[in-house]
This record gives sequence, C-alpha cells and structure tokens, in this order.
Amino acid sequence: MNKWNAVVLAGDRGPNDPLLQAAGVTCKAAVRFSGQTQLSRVIAALVEAEHIGHITIVGPDSEVSQPHACIQELAEQYQFDYLAKAEGPSLSALKGLQHRQGYPCLIATCDVPFITSQAIDEYCVAADDSDADFVVAAVPHESIIKKLPTIRKTTYTFEQRLLCFSSLFAVRSHAGKEALHFWREMEEKRKNPLQIIAKLGMINLIKYKFGKMTLAQASAYLSTLSAAHVEIIVRDAPEISVDVDSVADYELLQRYL
Repeated sequence: MNKWNAVVLAGDRGPNDPLLQAAGVTCKAAVRFSGQTQLSRVIAALVEAEHIGHITIVGPDSEVSQPHACIQELAEQYQFDYLAKAEGPSLSALKGLQHRQGYPCLIATCDVPFITSQAIDEYCVAADDSDADFVVAAVPHESIIKKLPTIRKTTYTFEQRLLCFSSLFAVRSHAGKEALHFWREMEEKRKNPLQIIAKLGMINLIKYKFGKMTLAQASAYLSTLSAAHVEIIVRDAPEISVDVDSVADYELLQRYL
C-alpha cells in the first residue's frame, strides 16, 4: 500500500471570529465537541487510517509564537510535526508540502469533526485511481442534508446536480502544488460560486448558470487555469464536507456530536 503524507491546516481567522467567541476558545482547532477538540478528532482519524503515514500540522500559534495548548495536548498522544501557519490556507498548505516533499499528500482542514478513518481511506483509494496531479472531492448536497437536515452549505451545480466541495484535497505529484497557487487566488471568493466560475470565462459562466457544465469540463478548465492536471471526483461521504465555519454550524453540530 502506498502511504500518504498528510498536512492538516489548523489556522483560523483570528480572535475576533464570532465562532471562537461563541465556543469560548482562542483558535478554531480548539473548538470542542463532547469535550474533544475538533483538531484531535481529525488527527485521531488520520492516525487510524491505513493509507496515512506521516502527519504535519500547520498552525495555530499562541500569542507568544509557541504551539497552541491544543497542539501540546495532542503531542502527548500522537506523533506529528508542527509548523507555524503561513498567511492563508493555500500558503499554509504549500508550507506543509515543502516540509516533507513526499507524494501523494492529503491536505485536510482541522474543522471537519465528523471525519472518520474509513472516509479518509476511501478518499485516498479514489484519488489513487486518478491520474491527476491535484484531486478535489465534491459531495452530493442531498447526502449532507440526509445527515444534517438544517445545515447551510455553499453549493455548486453541475449537470443539474447540487454538490458541495469537501475539506480534503489530494496532491498526487510535485506538479499538483501549482493548483495551490490558484487556490490562493480563489480564497476570498470561496463562498461565491459565480465569482469562481466567472474566472473560467463568460461562455463557461453561462454554461454553469444553465446547469450545462459537467464535472469533466470544470476539471479541464481548472487544469488550464492552475497549470496542473486537476480532477473533481464525487464522493458520497458527508463526513468529509461538514465543516464548522460559523456559529450556526457550531450550535447545530453540538446536537449531533
């Protein structure tokens, strides 16, 4: 079995984030569900996954530029490398990749508390079947709603089907790093599907608005823009797409975890 490196992005939007204030913590990774930080849930799932080898956590920092207490807490139980976060998720992901330079590498965020080792392994298997440099997973919106009927998610429409992008990304080769530069450009637009699709040109925007764009077409266009072979795959796994991005998410998931 080909072991994957894993990079976990554990930065956040700063102490003024309403989510942190509601949860009574100083960083997103430290948000707790049933007494367990969501970062510890992600790390536990990665450790248990058969396909994952080495783990690197990028961020968060404490106020004195030392690993946050939630990182120190994890270090007593698990083996991983720790790096201070960079400016934004994409640069933090690049920093984690450059730390080990081993492929394939799974990039995960710290805020997917439903994540399981099974979902991670199944995603790695699916990504291994691709010949792309960078693999993005999309989850059917209907699957997420079955699990959490009242959750609000940003959706994208491809071939008349509502999809939500997941919090797992596969960098399968050195060339896949190029996709992260495009990701950096799109970070501020991530909650506005039309702004992102508009980067693909007017014809593609029209196709998208009328539900005519296919995943294969979107993958091809993203490959052109990012200078790497990108593929979007569909996974029926809400565990990899349900993240904690707002106070409403936090309050809702408190009832399920």
